[in-house]
Amino acid sequence: MMNPYMHEGAARADKIMAMEQIASGTGGKAFYNTNDLSAATRKAIADGANYYTVAYTPTNKKMDGSYRRIEVKVVGGKYRLAYRHGYNADDAAHLAKEASESNPLHALMMRGMPAATAILYAARVIAAIPQPEPGSPIAGKNPKLTGPTKRYDIDFFIRWTDVKLQAKSGGMHNGKLEIELLAFDRDGNALNWAGGTQQMKLDPMTFAAIENSGIPAHAEIDLPSDKDVWLETGVFDPETGKAGTLEIPLLKK
Repeated sequence: MMNPYMHEGAARADKIMAMEQIASGTGGKAFYNTNDLSAATRKAIADGANYYTVAYTPTNKKMDGSYRRIEVKVVGGKYRLAYRHGYNADDAAHLAKEASESNPLHALMMRGMPAATAILYAARVIAAIPQPEPGSPIAGKNPKLTGPTKRYDIDFFIRWTDVKLQAKSGGMHNGKLEIELLAFDRDGNALNWAGGTQQMKLDPMTFAAIENSGIPAHAEIDLPSDKDVWLETGVFDPETGKAGTLEIPLLKK
């Protein structure tokens, strides 16, 4: 007869090993054998406070959905590196890469990146009412989005003092903002993206309202309704080069 304590110990060891493998493969760290969540959180924040962003362009351009391993080495010294060890070469990721190359904001909106805070804003995400009729055009720029989807309305309220608004004659103010959305699944695969340029020509009354409530902006996007989604939102001021980003998880209930 198997000893139940030995069975429980083996099961626990398997769980710890799985945690270590997942954390290592994604550049993270697993915490266990502790009830001190505050200390674990402080440690995680401290470890993530300093990092390097490394990018490269694969020589293999074939998007066949295969998993491709990544290895990073440091010349000289002995270091223990934490980084994501691979990616899936799928079409959605390729399309997202093309989008990011055309807009510098997207580089700050990759899953797992820390929030950019040069432009502060609030974002409200709600399911659109009513939802679009079946067969309606997709809201977003991923033509390969399939399956059941739900449309979301995203309303931004942007702190106006973080944005360059040029004063014009007659009390007018002009400015321009890039508003972007980029959605990922749990594995970091791009699902859909949307956004564009918001040109602002503000009369004195509108500018006075913005001083009290912030700069409003609106966007909408269709996202899969049958999986967890992480929606990255971003605001970019091309006049100053300042940006703000905010991640909003949309989890299945």
